[in-house]
Order: sequence, then structure tokens, then C-alpha cells
Amino acid sequence: MSESVLMHIRSLCYGINVAVYAAFVVRMVDSMHRQSSPHARFAFRCSVVTLIALVLINCTWFVFDYLDKNTDVWLTEHQTLHWSLHIAEMFVVPVMGAALLCISRLKKFSPKAMLLWMLPFVLLFALYLATSCDALFYIAFGCMTVYCIGIFIAVVYYVRHYQTLLNNTYANTSQRGVNWLLRLLHCFALLFFFWLTMDFIVGTIMADIVYGLFGILPWAYFVNRMRKQNFDIRIMREIVESGEDESDNDEDGPTGEDSNDSAPVPNVVQHLDLTPHSALKKWQEPEFDEAVRSFCSDRSNFTNSELSVQDVANGVGSNRTYVSRWCKEQGTDFSSYITDIRLVYAEQLLVTTDKTIVEIVDLSGFSNPRYFRTVFAAKYGCPPSEYRAARASVNDKQE
Repeated sequence: MSESVLMHIRSLCYGINVAVYAAFVVRMVDSMHRQSSPHARFAFRCSVVTLIALVLINCTWFVFDYLDKNTDVWLTEHQTLHWSLHIAEMFVVPVMGAALLCISRLKKFSPKAMLLWMLPFVLLFALYLATSCDALFYIAFGCMTVYCIGIFIAVVYYVRHYQTLLNNTYANTSQRGVNWLLRLLHCFALLFFFWLTMDFIVGTIMADIVYGLFGILPWAYFVNRMRKQNFDIRIMREIVESGEDESDNDEDGPTGEDSNDSAPVPNVVQHLDLTPHSALKKWQEPEFDEAVRSFCSDRSNFTNSELSVQDVANGVGSNRTYVSRWCKEQGTDFSSYITDIRLVYAEQLLVTTDKTIVEIVDLSGFSNPRYFRTVFAAKYGCPPSEYRAARASVNDKQE
């Protein structure tokens, strides 16, 4: 295939990218206006800025390819412009990195922190425009590589911490989890190394075409997950912002009851004596154990799809740290404990009623049918529909 044909194909890829990324911007802006969480709005703003930058970058390369069939020759004669555009492309890394870190660590960047975060690229870009020193381009590329590696490592660490905190805080985690960030990072990493390999083996034009065609896919995945993500994680943000972390507390936990986490004890546990026993930790006391179990086993509580550890703490007149410690004593986390109760109730509905799977999902407190089928199969060894059919067959034989 001639170089001229390849350049026309590359121009077409740039044009497609401009249209697709512009559509992504519209969808992200629409979702951003519906966010109430500060850290979510910050992540969306960074994402929108990144996508707008991609639109402008692809538009610039498209114009060059369209106006001059010998773009590479023309840019070689204007190497400063050529490499300055590549340095400008590198700004995508810290901006997008800020969005990913914000999502995974539950904290947005302050204006000062964001300025310091972007400063190396701003300085290198300005210095290159002023001096046209080739070494600055390679320094910028090295800086971008260091940022990529650092962001990857940091996000992996924060995602693991996030998931642990999530499981200890909310009963439903399927739309709040951020493990998808790890899949996204792996996709970007594979795409980047594939582009470098193609660039060395078959040349820049073919590498740009492949990158243009496949580069849209991880961005489409990112936009789709961001729009579906449940950023209503107020309790988790309060824990992070206050520096409180149940997993890092000493064995005694809080020294006293937190007035902000307390609430009147409901009738179901009012008769219980919650006075601490001298030989046991608060979360180890039989009275506390009975109170938590009674509250969590109440159908009106475990069928609440938004049930959180804070709700349980309020219900038993304690605080979330003690409830989390109690779950740990049972060898589980809050999410797994409530999920197990819901599964038992869902199994009863499957066997004793003719309700549809979707109705059972809603009545049991699960957030979506797909997640329900996954956890049900993990516990009972088969999907809900097969389980119901097998039980019905056994009952027919017994009759």
C-alpha cells in the first residue's frame, strides 16, 4: 500500500476521532451536571478537559494531513512545531491521571496541588517553544513515562484500599466499585506499547492509523463506566477526609461513642444491655452481637438497597467502627455479611413463590440482576433459574 493511500487513511482516522471524542465530551458534560459529590465533579471536569484536548489534537493533525499530502516532509521542515505538538499531547497524561487518582483515592486535587502536578509539562513546553532544544522533547517524554508508571502504581494501591473500605461500608457494591480502573489502565498500557512497537517496525503512519482505530475503545469504556458509576459514597468520603480508617485503628477502637454516629436505639434492640463488659471489647459482647444480628436480619433493613454500615451503627446505638470490627470478628466484611442474608432470603423466594428473577432481585435488596446472578451462582453452584428448576423437580418427585 502506497504512502499516499496510508496518509489518506490516517486523515480519515483523525476525522473519525474528532467526531467520536466530541460525542464523548457531550455525554460526559451531561453526566457531570448530575453529580453532587465534589470529588466526582472534579474527576468529570478533568475527563472533559482531556477529551477536549484529544479533539483539538486530532483536529490539528487532520488539518495538516488534509492541507498537505506531504505532511511528514512539511513537519520535518518545521520540527519545532512537530515536537511542540507532541509535547502538547503529553498534557493528557497528568490531567487524566488526576481524574483517575481522584476517583480511586476519594480526594480531589486542590488548585495548588493541580498546578504543581502540571508544572513540569508546562515548563518543558514553554522552554521548548523558547529554545527549540531537541533534548527538551526527550526529557518531556521521559517525564511522561515516569508519570504513567507512578499513576499506574498509585491507582493500583488506592483501588485496593478503596475496595476494602467499600466492602466495609456499603451492602451493595456493584455500581460503586472501581476495579474497572485497573482494566482501563491495562488497556491504555497495552495500547501505548503496541503503538511504540508498530512505530519501530512498520513506521509512524501505520502506527498512527492503528492507534487511531483502537485508541477509541478504552475511551469508550471509560466514558460508559463513568456514566454508570455510583458516586454516592458520602460515608466513605467522610472516613477518608477525617483520616479515620477502621482497618488502621488500634484494637480498642474509639475511646467513646461518637455522637455524630449515634441514633436512638430502635424497639427491636431497646431491651438489650449494651453496657461494655470489662473482659470483652465492645464488638465482642454477646449483647452487641445480638443487636447487630437482629438489626441485619430484619427484612425491612437488609432489603434496603442503600443499607450502609452507618445505618446499622445508628440502628444499634453504636458507631460504624464497632460494627466494622464486629464483621471482622465474624471473618467477613459488611458487604459480604449482608449479601449472604439477602441470598438466603432470595433462595426462599425462588423456592416458595412464582416471582420473576427481576422481582426477587428487587425484593431482596440487590442493586441489579446481573450482580445477583453472579453471587447466587457462587453460593449455590448454579444460576437462580436452574436452581429453581432443580428444586421444583425434586419437590415433584417427592410428591
